[in-house]
Amino acid sequence: IAGKLAARQRYKDAVRLADLVLAVYPDHTDTLLFMASLALENNNIDSAAGYLKNISADSKATNRVQAAWARIYTAQQEYDQAEKAYLAAINLAPQNMEYYAELAEIYLQEEKYDKAHELLETMTALFADSPRPYLALALYYVKRGNPGKAENNIMLALETDPRSYKTHLFLGDFYQSQFRVREAEAALQKAIGLA
Repeated sequence: IAGKLAARQRYKDAVRLADLVLAVYPDHTDTLLFMASLALENNNIDSAAGYLKNISADSKATNRVQAAWARIYTAQQEYDQAEKAYLAAINLAPQNMEYYAELAEIYLQEEKYDKAHELLETMTALFADSPRPYLALALYYVKRGNPGKAENNIMLALETDPRSYKTHLFLGDFYQSQFRVREAEAALQKAIGLA
């Protein structure tokens, strides 16, 4: 319920409800993860870490807890720790595409291009029916100075979901970065129409 309240921008009500749950069940994993996520969204890293530290020992090995720690380490710019936590999360839940994407973002940010490419290729093979891995791979190719391969991957993303406004928006941004103004305008208009 707290998550639904937060999704509706009713954060105070969500926090109040979560606090009630924690008053009765102080190590309730889902509630602690929720509160950590809210704290992290509000750039309160210490508070987020505090919530995770209260999770019981037998729950700490779950993929969701590992990913939460990875996000905290990322916010603290402790990228080696974040990488370890994301790899643990991926090992526990290899079907979760977000973990691959978030780790790939770290690799790109840290300019660990070989690791990024390998992970993105794995992600694309595992989740070929989603636009997300193709867009992540397109971003990789943009950063590596290969706009042709970037565009090819954006087109593959569109093939997986031609009605994705986010993909059309990404395409518009890409065309704009390449000074292809008419194509950028057309893609952005398409994104607006789909939003």
